[in-house]
Amino acid sequence: MTRMTLQWLIFVCLTLTVVGVAALMGFIVALWTQDVTYLGLTILAAYLLATAAVGYELYRPRYASGSAFWYLCDVFERVGITGTFIGLVLAFQALRDMDAAGEWRQHLLEGVSTKFLCSITGIFAALFLRTQLKILGVREP
Repeated sequence: MTRMTLQWLIFVCLTLTVVGVAALMGFIVALWTQDVTYLGLTILAAYLLATAAVGYELYRPRYASGSAFWYLCDVFERVGITGTFIGLVLAFQALRDMDAAGEWRQHLLEGVSTKFLCSITGIFAALFLRTQLKILGVREP
């Protein structure tokens, strides 16, 4: 096992530990229950698949250029930002549809939760995947 492979493997183990701790602290449940778009869970699942794909590419005899992985980093950030805007739209719709019953508060909180959860997930997924690619020495296209 090369030093680069070992560094990548240690980083992946740390990343999975962070995901596990986040799950224990309720972040995954929050993604499931409070993100009405489910974009955060989609980003998290795509990140885990991308990590597996990076590992597969690492052990192949011919290592790919990695440009698809760099593109995926940008996609994670953009999907997170898209979730942010969707959350803001939901929050503003809740404010627009204020009623006496107070249901608008729940919709406002759903929109704000969606906004933050999508942003956090997208930024961290992109950051962690970029770190993997830097460890492996894959250059940005």
